[in-house]
Amino acid sequence: MARCDRITAEEVGQSPDFPRGRVAVVLIHGIGDQQPMNTLRELIKGLYLHKEDQTPEGGKREERKPHVFSKPDRMSEVLDLRRMAAGKEVTGKPADFYELYWAHLMQGSTLAHVGDWFFTLLWRLPSEVPGRLRLIWWGSWGMVVAAGAGALYQAVTGRAQETVFAAGLVGLVLYGGRGMFRKVALGYLADAARYLRPAPENIAVRQSIRNAGLEVLRKLHDEPMQRYDRIIVVGHSLGSVIAYDILTHLWQEMHWIHSKPSEPKQAHYEAMRKRLEACAGSAGELKSFRVMQKALGEEERSLGMPWKVTDLITLGSPLAYADYLLADRKYDMADRKQDRELPSCPPQLDDRRDIDRLSNRYKLSDGTWSEKEKTKKLLHHAALFACTRWTNIFFAADMIGGKLAHLFGTGIHDVPLDGTRCRGKTWLAHVRYWNHAEPAACIALKNAMALDEPYCHEPEAVQVGGREP
Repeated sequence: MARCDRITAEEVGQSPDFPRGRVAVVLIHGIGDQQPMNTLRELIKGLYLHKEDQTPEGGKREERKPHVFSKPDRMSEVLDLRRMAAGKEVTGKPADFYELYWAHLMQGSTLAHVGDWFFTLLWRLPSEVPGRLRLIWWGSWGMVVAAGAGALYQAVTGRAQETVFAAGLVGLVLYGGRGMFRKVALGYLADAARYLRPAPENIAVRQSIRNAGLEVLRKLHDEPMQRYDRIIVVGHSLGSVIAYDILTHLWQEMHWIHSKPSEPKQAHYEAMRKRLEACAGSAGELKSFRVMQKALGEEERSLGMPWKVTDLITLGSPLAYADYLLADRKYDMADRKQDRELPSCPPQLDDRRDIDRLSNRYKLSDGTWSEKEKTKKLLHHAALFACTRWTNIFFAADMIGGKLAHLFGTGIHDVPLDGTRCRGKTWLAHVRYWNHAEPAACIALKNAMALDEPYCHEPEAVQVGGREP
């Protein structure tokens, strides 16, 4: 029997019965010693498989299980991963759920990695520390100062008794909790410490995680059967930062590619440009802006740009502290957005840097000796959120997550949640974004994915490479 993944694109195009119009959802897990597929299975169970009905006999409850099939995952090199396929009776439209698993790439972490990151964050001005973290920051400095003062007192006076007694109490506490401390530091904090700090010893880890994500998304875009018309990327916790980075680099690969349409009409491009100019770079009214994002994405696809990522969804994202974690200072965050290192939503406007660079000219033969010149306007290398919607969901009790619009742009749809069972419990809130006990979170995530939303963006002509600006 011939393997299905050997079918060519031409053969697919000749088959009217071949299934198309599916949605691919890529979930990127967060920190911790994650096991392959655990996070993805929990998400699917919480969103779609936990439906209870009253049975006719005795009023007992039993769980209905709609059809979600576990199938081979040919997009990842990790053999422990599976593709979870859901029919339209489950999700409203056929959808495939994938997990981008990266925990196996985050190995060899030490307490030194955590300590270096900790002191890097500690060595900041108080005004640069986010308000929600300021108490922790001051407390950490208090412990450092107390330890230094004790050592100085002993050195100056020679009276070590008080210092030894205090150190003994602290040491006893630390000794008793050393196992828990190592587990938290190496099992959780080390992941963030290594990924969020671009120190030389962390570059290889960061690179391998990003390359793994890029490879999965490239395969989803280039899949021979072309079954997907939408790709949705969902990132939880540190996975949301990874998702942001991966999409940033993937867009840089694709934004300049286009076909040679006979009439490169770009009405939605012009509408978006005029709106951002009129709003001085702001998104304006959010609902209509998101409608324009979808329309522009479909227009770009019709002109041969292969981008299929319609939505980025971040859950409990530490990007809420991006000006503290990703930038050296608050003004550095603004500079990096302006320099298009950090894509914003909406994107930065075109400026004098873009003269004669954000367009591509090509020629079409009309069957005679003459050739007609056409021009395709290009979105710049950090304009991915001109076509991709960004929804950010967070619990008020989750100190790791928070609002993003004030940092990354007013085009982000921030969705705050109170929580029913995790109110006031930070860690519990952080891991309940798809738990059936938090129906508001499940509904918010389903609404953000909008799996049954219609999309139509067939390219007009065969895709070719343009001139990369």
